[in-house]
Amino acid sequence: MISQQESASTLGDLERWMEIHGPALFLFARQQTASLADAQDAYQDGIIKVLRSQKFRKGGEIPPLGRMFLAIKHAAIDLHRQRERRKFRESMFAKDAQDETQQGWFQCGMEKREQQQRLHEVLTSLPASQQEVLILKIWGELTFRDIGEILGIPPATAATRYRTGIAEVRKKMEERV
Repeated sequence: MISQQESASTLGDLERWMEIHGPALFLFARQQTASLADAQDAYQDGIIKVLRSQKFRKGGEIPPLGRMFLAIKHAAIDLHRQRERRKFRESMFAKDAQDETQQGWFQCGMEKREQQQRLHEVLTSLPASQQEVLILKIWGELTFRDIGEILGIPPATAATRYRTGIAEVRKKMEERV
């Protein structure tokens, strides 16, 4: 068991050691991190981790300076990883929340994928002339006049093919539900 006198001298030695080497260790921590607050956290976490090690707790000598530098470097890396994981989780949560507001509360991602697959099947079952018009109108956001010019048909024919194609898509989507 360690006597009070031995632990006091060890703590006194540690205080003197920290006065001498602390500024260099902190400067190193500052170099390893993105902000002053992160440097303070890495500095403190690294030193505490080393001092809590088995050898020092049993009244051993103060760990070598190199071990302190290494512990601070690892603490800085750990801190950076924690922040990156938190940012990733928060961005995923924000993305999920945005998807929920766009999808509605009771629609899950799997239902959306199934619906997209069904829509693709229905579209590919339409005649090519209707598929072209639907794609140009909906995804191309073109007018019937533009569609007519592209396909070489009158705008009224493009509109008729569009209406017929949309009606067919609605009918087939409702059949499968």
